[in-house]
Amino acid sequence: MNMPDTVALGDAKAAFEMWGTWSQHVESWAGAPDSSLLVVRYEDLMSKPTKTFTAVLKHLRQPHKPDQVAEAIELSSFDTLQRLEDQYGFHERPRTAEPFFVSGKAGSWRENLTSAQAEAIVDAHGPLMKRFGYFA
Repeated sequence: MNMPDTVALGDAKAAFEMWGTWSQHVESWAGAPDSSLLVVRYEDLMSKPTKTFTAVLKHLRQPHKPDQVAEAIELSSFDTLQRLEDQYGFHERPRTAEPFFVSGKAGSWRENLTSAQAEAIVDAHGPLMKRFGYFA
């Protein structure tokens, strides 16, 4: 999260990716205003899923019905994803890593990190965190 210029080297199955710090990563796609960009925060998907999913569909100009939105929310819920990972695995997770879908709770970094770790994140990424509403 705080390692500048971090990359994921590509191979036959995956493209090269520039990750950088969290701020570098976010700025790489959200840095310049662009009407084709819709920023969707995980926190919004969790706290107001119907409104957020509907906004995504409208942004993509996709026709939709309320029952389709409800089904999409259910199929992509944390509980569903966690169950599917338990059943089938999760391709993006390295074999030696712990399960990917562990908590799903927005803002859990504040509880799970030491105060020094949380402070380091805020020191490094505070302006961008503020821009995206993480200090409401």
